[in-house]
Amino acid sequence: MSVDNDEHLYRLPHLCAGGKISRGTLLGWIKREDNIIFADLDQKETSGRGGAIIFSRRQAIQTGLVAEGQRLGLPVALAAKVAAGFAYVGRSEIGPLPGFVPGELLKGGRRTYLVHFEGAETASVLAGLSDLELAAAAGEQGVSAFNAFHVINVNAVVQRMDEALEANVGPHSHDVGGVA
Repeated sequence: MSVDNDEHLYRLPHLCAGGKISRGTLLGWIKREDNIIFADLDQKETSGRGGAIIFSRRQAIQTGLVAEGQRLGLPVALAAKVAAGFAYVGRSEIGPLPGFVPGELLKGGRRTYLVHFEGAETASVLAGLSDLELAAAAGEQGVSAFNAFHVINVNAVVQRMDEALEANVGPHSHDVGGVA
């Protein structure tokens, strides 16, 4: 998909479909004071549709990661922090992985995993799940490698979100179409 991660092209139904969440859930996340999903409520589509909020691909990926984190048992506020770390922050909080760009999959066909250890406030981006990589991630997060952990396969989340976004976008890349 050759869309700028920060270009606002998608509406609420796109994100709900990809994240497999309800409209009410997503609206609740957007309106919470603790910023579950960063959404500029002034960023509106003005094509006579009543001012629908529109989102970027980065926000869509963030939404998918929050939803997946919740399905894995993370509290929503923690899932949001982990997702925002991946989508926006990058190496300063979530990992020393060379070449990692916030909001993007690892280059060179490497798998991208987001690993959160119980008791930590952040997560780590990993290219593999070997004992050595997991131990390093636990150390980076300031917890024991023996703590329970959650693993999000970021490639799978991104693929699901991109499929939902592409399925609902009209023939022109700036045409937000399809779903009300």
